[in-house]
Amino acid sequence: MEAARRRERETYRRGSGRHGGELRETALRVLWTLLYRGQGRAGACDPALAQIAQEARLARSTVQEAVRRLEEAGILLRIPRGTVADGRWVQVTNAYLFRAPADWTKPSDTELRSASDSYEKLEEGQGVKGSGKAVSRRRQAQRGSRGC
Repeated sequence: MEAARRRERETYRRGSGRHGGELRETALRVLWTLLYRGQGRAGACDPALAQIAQEARLARSTVQEAVRRLEEAGILLRIPRGTVADGRWVQVTNAYLFRAPADWTKPSDTELRSASDSYEKLEEGQGVKGSGKAVSRRRQAQRGSRGC
């Protein structure tokens, strides 16, 4: 839990217009709920989304979004579990597995940069080779002032 909080602080960018970092407070609340309240009778972590939402005091859709962010960060692995009813697979619940902090994906700086930061990188020539704006600027420079 402490590693997740540290990651949240490290990915927070002041003045970015976002509330929090990569995980945000809702994902931290969902993670805490899964870690400390999500264990079932058999010791498996498989609470329903509605149960997580009730424990974390969040809306079900907010829990879904928070679980998605935790998955993208590599903190959580969601395994859909269900049964076959009338020849169709019906999802009943999810099982959740937790990864060690050393196995988490590295945070991407592109989601954390503002649009003006990205534009400044393009102006400085740090754009990705072959990216649209960098290529078009290069072509304009090669053509000179022909205006074509």
